[in-house]
Amino acid sequence: MLNVGVVGCGGIATSRHLPSWRAMHAKIVAVADSNQARATTAADRYGAVAYQTLADLLRNPQVSVVDICTPIELHAEQVIQSLDAGKEVIVEKPMAVSADECKRMIQAAKKNNCRLFVAHTFRYYPAIKRLHEWIGDNKLGETRLLSSIVGNDADPRHPLWKRALWEFGLHRIDLVRHLLGEITYVDADFLEQKCLLIKLGTSNGAAVLTIVDGKVGEEILVCGTTADAWIPSLALDVAILNRYGVASYNIETIKTNLRRSTHFGYSLAHSSIRHALLGVKATAHYSCLHDFAEALVTKKNSALVSADDGLAAVKCLETIDSIIQRKEGVSKPS
Repeated sequence: MLNVGVVGCGGIATSRHLPSWRAMHAKIVAVADSNQARATTAADRYGAVAYQTLADLLRNPQVSVVDICTPIELHAEQVIQSLDAGKEVIVEKPMAVSADECKRMIQAAKKNNCRLFVAHTFRYYPAIKRLHEWIGDNKLGETRLLSSIVGNDADPRHPLWKRALWEFGLHRIDLVRHLLGEITYVDADFLEQKCLLIKLGTSNGAAVLTIVDGKVGEEILVCGTTADAWIPSLALDVAILNRYGVASYNIETIKTNLRRSTHFGYSLAHSSIRHALLGVKATAHYSCLHDFAEALVTKKNSALVSADDGLAAVKCLETIDSIIQRKEGVSKPS
């Protein structure tokens, strides 16, 4: 059994990480948060010891795994401190605020012979897993384009440029690498102060990622030479494969729309039932943390996401940062 210490008892820890560890029967032995009341509340709920600092948590001899759920600017220092204490570490995305910090974290893991994982949870959505299989099995033919659109939900914590890229862009950039291969070309534009448009070239196609100001339902579309795949929402469990036919445009359009409507209704019902029955076990965070736990228990580097994936995503974010600064004269996210 894994003995886990969770650092940071905010929203993502209380809604996803802590319930996921409990659901997989790991033992939550310690929690830490600079807000003592928040740490105490989480500790009481999970039968753990509450601490106010990471240093105090690391002195608990029972802790073997540290799960970092704090703000991004604290990641590097806390990860390295945990690795230097001989702990296996899982850190929320983004891995760090810069590629240099990511490299220092990776070096610390190697120096201490400990494993470091990054919670890029989007790879674990059932629809993304199915899409990855389709691409691997050549169901789409040669991939040409991945398109993703998402809104920042008008969240005041995430003004479009200051935070949208690092909060919302990172997951989509990692998906592009996961589905289409290494990124070879990067460009971006900040259109009318309302839309962040990211253009990527890869070893197996291209991608256009759009983050708009406001509330927008997310869609992902991957186009190939023989079929396309559509994910109407990551909250749903089913991706829809549309094979290109030879019928007339009007007939094919009707068939496609009927098929998508049918699958959309099916996926909505399937997802609702699945989540109702499985609870937190139906979430991508559970699958992600379970994958990391299996890698730790089996002592294999078999997890779907590595620290190198975290570094690659942050490198791409930094490149986009510099492009937007040069084009628009806006400041880097703080």
